[in-house]
Order: sequence, then C-alpha cells, then structure tokens
Amino acid sequence: MILDDFKEGIDVILHPATTTKASMSAGDALRMYYKFSIIPLILAVMMALIASSLLSAVFPFLLGYGAVLAAIFAAAYVLVFIPIGIAIDSAIYHAVGKVLGIFKNGYRNTFTAVTFSSFLPLLLLWLLPIPIIGLLASLVSLWSIYILSAALSNQQNTTKLKAFLVVLLSAIIIGVIVVLLVAFFALGILGSTLGSSPHFSSCLPEAGFVCSGASFNPSTGNATFMLAQDTGVNWTYAAFQFVPTGISQPSFNSSSTHSVAAGLQSGQTVSVQLYVSVPSGGSASGAIWARYQLNAGGAFYSKEVATATVQAVG
Repeated sequence: MILDDFKEGIDVILHPATTTKASMSAGDALRMYYKFSIIPLILAVMMALIASSLLSAVFPFLLGYGAVLAAIFAAAYVLVFIPIGIAIDSAIYHAVGKVLGIFKNGYRNTFTAVTFSSFLPLLLLWLLPIPIIGLLASLVSLWSIYILSAALSNQQNTTKLKAFLVVLLSAIIIGVIVVLLVAFFALGILGSTLGSSPHFSSCLPEAGFVCSGASFNPSTGNATFMLAQDTGVNWTYAAFQFVPTGISQPSFNSSSTHSVAAGLQSGQTVSVQLYVSVPSGGSASGAIWARYQLNAGGAFYSKEVATATVQAVG
C-alpha cells in the first residue's frame, strides 16, 4: 500500500500534464501528501540522525539528544511546516489567479495543484545536507515549477502559460512582501535602538591614557567616560574636566570637575562624569584634561588625556 501511494506520487512528478487532472477535496489532497511523505520522511529522519552523529564528533555536546532533536525537526518539517506552506502558497496563488481572472475553480483545486508540486522537493529533501549532491537536488527541484504550472492548468481549466504567469506574479509579490517585511523589521530595530539610546559620544585617548565607554545623558548634561592612566606612575589625587574646543586651559572649578580624591593608580580605570554643554540635536567637541598629584601635598600637574565628541541626536 505504501509503495502504491509512493508510485502514484512519482507518476505525478514524471508526468504532471496527465496525472494532475483528478479533482479532489483539500482533505483528499492532504491525505495523498501524507501517504506519499512516508518514505521521504523515513529517509529525512535517517539523514538527520546520520548528520547529527557526524556533527557530534566535532561538537560532543550534541551526542545523544542532538540526534533526537534532529529527528524531531525533520519530522515536524515534513508533517507540519510543509503542509502549512502549501496552504499559504495556495491562498496566494488563488488570490492572484482570481484577481487576474485566470482561475475558474475554487481554492481546493489550487490547493490540490500546489500539493502535487510539493512531491518533488519532498522526495529530494533528505539529499540536501550532502555537499554537491544537495546542490544538484536543489536544481532538480526546479522541475516542480513545471509541475505546479501543469497542475494549476489542469485544476483551474486554463493554459500552462497562464498558470505559469500566476506562479511568476505570485513569486514577485511574495518577494516584495518579504523585502518590505525585512525593511520594516530592520527600520524597527534601528528606530528602537535610536529611540532607546539617542545620544552618542566618542573618545580618542592620548598616548599613555585610556578612554572608552563614552555616553551622554541629556537630562543631566553629563557625559560619562571610562578613563585610565597607564603612565607607570601612581597619582595620589586626580581630577578631570571637559574643555570645549576653543578654550585652551581648564579652570577645574568644582561645578564641572570630577574629582578622584583617592587618586588613580597606573592601570586603574575609573568612571568619570563630566558636564558638557550640548545643544538639542547638536554636538560638542573638546578635550578631557586631568589635574593630578604624584605625591600627597606635592605639586599639581595638568595634562590633556583625550579628545572627545559628544552628540545628542533628536
């Protein structure tokens, strides 16, 4: 019985013009699909198990449960995902065919035709993981386009050329929809990213210093930088200030200076918040200066440690 159902599907693949004329309900077409799928499903599960065992030699954590997951995925793909795809594709083809005035019969006829066209890709599914052979199998699967055109021609009482036109236009429509969805998705991610973090900063350290992790908070006017000195000498006291472009020396006044009273050892990183005047939607650039002592109670030194740009977007 299984071999008879399988042979019937093979006849559809080899002689679609003469073997796709039978009128049947969507349920009967689906039952025919499941009967034909038994042998391809067995082959697909076997290939999934073989592929999983080979991968487990490289990725030991896949051993055991990896094979089970591979088999479950193969079965789900054949038994669930392909039939769902058939239903969706049929709806698209049928809508296009009806709008163009080419299709004369109902949705069940379109569903039957699309089901017939799924037999060849299903038959070759288990070959896809094999290098080169999988590529050849994909090329052979292009024959299913002719099967679909012939089956739609028989099921919808139209010519093969008009049926192929429906298939072609549907593919273009699906392609446009996919591109639009990808574009909207990408823009949504970009918009979400910009909306959640619309303020950017950059920092370029001088030799012997580190400046990274720059960010700006417009509500406080503070830019945060991760600063470190790698001079080989420990500082017993350190203070930092952002100096806008055009001003040569920092004032180190208390309102805009970040002090590190405990000092800063060579190689130590500290988070520093510096006030920066940035117009809404604009940017500000300048330098980060440090004021430090090498010994408690000793002389103070000043040095430019980095250049920075703070930008507020939106």
